[in-house]
Amino acid sequence: MKKIVFIALLSCLLLSCTKWFNPPTDVLPPYSEKGANTFGCTVDGRILVPQDTLLDPTSPLYCGYQMVNWKRSFVLVGEDKINNFVVSIILDSTVIKQDSVYYFDNYYTSTNSARYQNDSNVIYYTKLPNYTGELNIKHFDSVKCIVSGTFWFDAYDSVSSRVVKVRDGRFDVRFNY
Repeated sequence: MKKIVFIALLSCLLLSCTKWFNPPTDVLPPYSEKGANTFGCTVDGRILVPQDTLLDPTSPLYCGYQMVNWKRSFVLVGEDKINNFVVSIILDSTVIKQDSVYYFDNYYTSTNSARYQNDSNVIYYTKLPNYTGELNIKHFDSVKCIVSGTFWFDAYDSVSSRVVKVRDGRFDVRFNY
């Protein structure tokens, strides 16, 4: 009996700890340039920050270089695993520079692009000429592997013709080479 009570109390404690592992979800994180591993934006006015779950061991925030369409690309992903929202940014650039602005192009034809995926798995993506955006790299430290900046974009769903506006994006993350 004592074991069952102990396991039940421990389970309740662990489930209530998700707020300790996740940032506040009602405010955007402040902009910083110290490698704080923060990310946030608004999607049609609703705040999106990465959130983790105890059941999924992978990080809700990723930044680094990956192979995309046979090219080495810079990738930034923030995922709210609790509400199933994802913002992804890909740059067709192996050389990211401080004080540089990268403009988004068509998601399916260019690697400089962004997308938003909602809880219904509908994917909204950048598509020229009307649905574009930009990523502004304000701080880049290749020694400490820290990149910080801001972003915004308009994303389009070709099935419903609906557009979402991703605004006030900011990030301060450590990246992988």
